Amino acid sequence: MSGKTIDGKRLRLRPAEANDIPQLFEWYSDPMLMSLYDGIQFTSDDYEAFQDEYRFWLEHDMEIGLAGSMIMELRDTHQPIGECSWVTVERTGPESPGIFHVGGLVGPKDLRGHGYGTEALQLLRDYLFRDLGAHRLEAMTSAFNSGAMKTLHRNGFVREGVLRQAVLINAVWQDRVLFSLLRYEWENGALPQKEFPHD
Repeated sequence: MSGKTIDGKRLRLRPAEANDIPQLFEWYSDPMLMSLYDGIQFTSDDYEAFQDEYRFWLEHDMEIGLAGSMIMELRDTHQPIGECSWVTVERTGPESPGIFHVGGLVGPKDLRGHGYGTEALQLLRDYLFRDLGAHRLEAMTSAFNSGAMKTLHRNGFVREGVLRQAVLINAVWQDRVLFSLLRYEWENGALPQKEFPHD
């Protein structure tokens, strides 16, 4: 993904670099923000450890094409406002190529809820299908995160089911909701579902 930049209407996605680590640590060390996040997890309570882990990820997994991290920037000001990422999903059993897990976050609280996450996911979604030949995209979010579920819904993702009490957040076991989008659905327009189901 080195050098790949993607322009949208309001956002630009560019590959994360080592210079982004201080800003990324600020976002990753926010417990409230991380309770909503379902991307790659790194140590969030020690800057040096975070820096080492993120550098290794940049120089290893991203370099060999197993994963990618994109910084969301406002096109007008170049202000970094978030990150979106993807990682290759490795199944047990028969080979299952072209499956990627996606996640993302919008850092500044005052910029959440303004459609930036939806636009970033659309750009990332199209990149993975168009440029990397994805067959299936997956995403998970906590059952209480209605904002993330709406973002996925708006990008054509289909709700597949619930992983019961699958993650521990603030000492409480929370359900996770699994979404997916298939290549043929994307090729046919990836329109949102007619109804957005709620538990």
